[in-house]
Amino acid sequence: MISFFKKFFISAVIVLIITSNCDNWINTRKEPFLNDEQRALIQEFAIENGYPESVPVDNFVEYLYEDWPYEYEIRDFLLTFPVQDTVPRTLVLTDILTKIGKSLRVYHSDRGIIHPAYIDSIEIRTDSVIVIPSLSLSDCNLTHLPPEIGKIRTEGLDLSYNNLKELPLEVMSVFDHLPPGTGHIKIQGNPIDKGYWNSLPDTLRNWMKANQGSNY
Repeated sequence: MISFFKKFFISAVIVLIITSNCDNWINTRKEPFLNDEQRALIQEFAIENGYPESVPVDNFVEYLYEDWPYEYEIRDFLLTFPVQDTVPRTLVLTDILTKIGKSLRVYHSDRGIIHPAYIDSIEIRTDSVIVIPSLSLSDCNLTHLPPEIGKIRTEGLDLSYNNLKELPLEVMSVFDHLPPGTGHIKIQGNPIDKGYWNSLPDTLRNWMKANQGSNY
């Protein structure tokens, strides 16, 4: 007959093996996530935006994790900027974003704390269009958008919590690749969301009303 202590020892060993295997499964799926090509493209994106090569690539990435109980498993990532100071900078958007194929959220979020960006101008470089899943320019202290915003193709455009009093008509092209009314635009927290709304052209107001994600 197996003694109590032997039974306890065998049970402890089994639990240890199962736990070890689970930990190994989680760890092997957690890192590494970015491949060499993605890292090279992200670094190019960073350099285009005025950051030196010495800034680690991971500073421009926010990992997205699975829900519990797989909360340690990375399911995807989005592009972001490191925490910025209050010196305004130019946001440069190029065809590199199409190659990376991930969403861009310019402001930095650290454990739910938002660190706003300071963007005084946007430069869009492309001979055609830039395709990106979603583009968040929220909390960027923006005062205007360039007409070239019409060269962006996205499913979601977040312009909330800026200082925008108007939008260029070209913004209505950002959802041209989607079925009508299926794009998502957010403008809450801007002057155009309140007193300046009625001053916008009817075509622009109707376009924003037609797209989900707006407040209208």
